[in-house]
Amino acid sequence: SDGTHLNAQGNALLAEITSRELRYDGAASEPRADVQEIPGRWVDGRLRVEFKGNRVEAVAAAGGPYHAALAEVWIDGKRPPAFPELYAITRPTDTFAVDWPAVNRVTAERPPLAEDWTLRVLETNADDSRWRFTVIGSRTGADGTGVSTERFVSNSGRVVIEPGDWGVKRAFDLKHQLTPVGFEVRWSVVPNFEDVYLAPRVADPSRDYVTVLASGLPNAKHTLELVSRDVTPPPVRAVRIYCPSEF
Repeated sequence: SDGTHLNAQGNALLAEITSRELRYDGAASEPRADVQEIPGRWVDGRLRVEFKGNRVEAVAAAGGPYHAALAEVWIDGKRPPAFPELYAITRPTDTFAVDWPAVNRVTAERPPLAEDWTLRVLETNADDSRWRFTVIGSRTGADGTGVSTERFVSNSGRVVIEPGDWGVKRAFDLKHQLTPVGFEVRWSVVPNFEDVYLAPRVADPSRDYVTVLASGLPNAKHTLELVSRDVTPPPVRAVRIYCPSEF
């Protein structure tokens, strides 16, 4: 439709090519036990569950007016921020000229922090094929400078950009608009966990009020512990576990 993407007829053709390769698998038609719920039982202010999986949630129960609202979250004897796998890096913002990411992927070599990042352009060449830039984290602070033609590892190790992950030169080739000095690219590191469980108010007992305690754990055996911050613990109906099927 635009020299790159398929039009309606192209989409229909691709669908036909794909669908002919799909086959019904009768052996896989039964639902798999990938999700299980374990009743929430508190003993001496602690709720402890051993599980195998990569995601764990707390399903709230309706409680009395004086139950505690907070409980610390512990996984394998550690607080969730200690697991690098539980952080996600958001999609970086767009190039100056085109609405696709200026950087296709940002990774890290060292454990991340939940924070916002800014990449600021210091210098460009005539066709945007080489940037000189600096990166700044909202918690880390100024974290080094680099050039887009070389692998960049920030001083803290919390930002890694490979030379092939830039989308800037392709944007210039399409629009012929040079990125101005001072242009900024932004992304965030966000936690896929709760360090402290805050019990939600259950207004409708027929609904599930779910809090994701951790998502992205290694798919292995773990121990979850909730430790109440008050004598009467938060009401938890169940702990929900996600364990992908093993083939």
